[in-house]
Amino acid sequence: MNFTSIKKIAFLCGINLLIFFLILSTDDYFSNLPFVVRDIIGFGNNRIQEKIFLRSYENNFEPTQTLFDVHKVNLRIQVFPESKFIIGRVHFKIRVLKSSDRIVFNLLDNLTVENVFTEGKESIFFHLDNKIEILFEEKLSQREILEIEINYRGEPRDIGLAGFDFVEGTQRFYSLSQPNFAQSWWPCKDDPSDKFLADIEIIVPNKTVGVSNGKLVDIVQFAPNWLSYKYEVSYPISSYSLSVSGADYKEFENSFISISGKNIPLRYFVSESKLNNAKKDFEVIPQMMTAFENLFGEYPFQNEHYGIVEFDWKFGAMEHQTMTSIGSNFITGLKLYDRLLAHELAHEWFGNSVTPFNWKEIWLNEGFATYASYIYLEQTGKKINLNSRQLFYGPVYDPNGFLFGNTVYEKGAWILHMLRRKVGDENFFKSLRKYYEANKYSNSSTTSLKDIFESTCRVDLTKFFNQWIYSSVEKPFYTVSYSTSKRNNDYICTINIEQTQPRLIFENDIEIRLILENKMNLKHILVNNTKKQIVSLIIDSPVMDLVVDPENDLLKEVIYRKFSD
Repeated sequence: MNFTSIKKIAFLCGINLLIFFLILSTDDYFSNLPFVVRDIIGFGNNRIQEKIFLRSYENNFEPTQTLFDVHKVNLRIQVFPESKFIIGRVHFKIRVLKSSDRIVFNLLDNLTVENVFTEGKESIFFHLDNKIEILFEEKLSQREILEIEINYRGEPRDIGLAGFDFVEGTQRFYSLSQPNFAQSWWPCKDDPSDKFLADIEIIVPNKTVGVSNGKLVDIVQFAPNWLSYKYEVSYPISSYSLSVSGADYKEFENSFISISGKNIPLRYFVSESKLNNAKKDFEVIPQMMTAFENLFGEYPFQNEHYGIVEFDWKFGAMEHQTMTSIGSNFITGLKLYDRLLAHELAHEWFGNSVTPFNWKEIWLNEGFATYASYIYLEQTGKKINLNSRQLFYGPVYDPNGFLFGNTVYEKGAWILHMLRRKVGDENFFKSLRKYYEANKYSNSSTTSLKDIFESTCRVDLTKFFNQWIYSSVEKPFYTVSYSTSKRNNDYICTINIEQTQPRLIFENDIEIRLILENKMNLKHILVNNTKKQIVSLIIDSPVMDLVVDPENDLLKEVIYRKFSD
């Protein structure tokens, strides 16, 4: 990064902060310093990460792309690791949804489009502003089926989280396209709502193993010193979930018997130095698959497989459909990252099979997978222990700035946990299975989730969704005090509870546990929907202590003030 770039980022952050303070100064929120500080920190973190990971690509919406649907992709990519170069060909089968005289695909301008063919005839096209615009003399007819081929080449560059990366001094390479970085290495309609079938061919130097999604159908000698790996994706996939990687991998296999009775192959690709560690770490996968099948339904990609491939990304893992990519530093042999493995596996149900319509809905991917990793630990006998003291900034739906922060992941998990407590385990998992079945191999939305839960549980969840998912208010902050006094043969406990967060009053059922001097514990459910509330309870012994939400089932923070008898 040069000095000019630093000045630009500093200038943008300064303008954003100025706007932020002007907004705050218009109401009494600004006078509440602790919450101002929390939001400034959250705002700053989001903006910094937004600049680092280039979320602006997410807003690169092209309206004309809604006029056609991609049915199938045939992608062939030849990778030259030493020169960091690729040569590619993409054959599309598309259906026209609305009459138009052009078709537009995404591809970054640093790659060169050599030619475009429509139905075998060379087409007129322009490659500008990271888009390939293919022009037609006559308007395409609605429902018309077209076959389009694009040939391209160049040196893909890292963008955002990765895009396409070559590992310096090695034959290794990998892609990571979430959210809209597939366009950094292949021409595509870079939109999660358009899912397609695919054939993928990776041509790599001898001794390099090419890994991609779906079922490996063939390995052939493409040319002297070159091998071709051919994969078939027979279930709908989104552009961001399609991946390629290559290295001198060692492969080992296992299998899993699905609840359908089908034997699902488990295939793992790692470097030789990580082989023994991977065998130890990954032996838990069949147990995880059993747990998730029992909770959500059968593994979505029954006719293909599930696999894990090692890659050189240092920040975690990525849930590429049927083939999770995991960073080398997370393969330890010590089973330290079971939650990470469970998180990525859960994405096969929520993310890859059920995919959000757009990135405003990303919590349906990440919140679900995060909570599923906690549920897996619960299945092994551990207690779900979500952290309520994390800083969350902005709404879960259409998050501010950075897509991959705590608000989407951990608050998303909190929302599902609270929804589970609200409707009960039986209704929760019944609704979740219905939601999955209704949307598998397709796209979904928060509205769909709400409708299914409401119809299954026969409860109105409008308030719940509004305050937890759509609101930008972080969580309730409660200040609680109590006192006890004797009355005849009984005692009266008076509880004062106040919500101190600005802008929104949360409506929650709060469990309060009273610990009495006679060693008894009393539970009281408080329906709290006002800023200040006073409750008096008749009890038969003085109160030694009081705990709000003792099972930590509610996302909140509590300050206990001194009390007097």
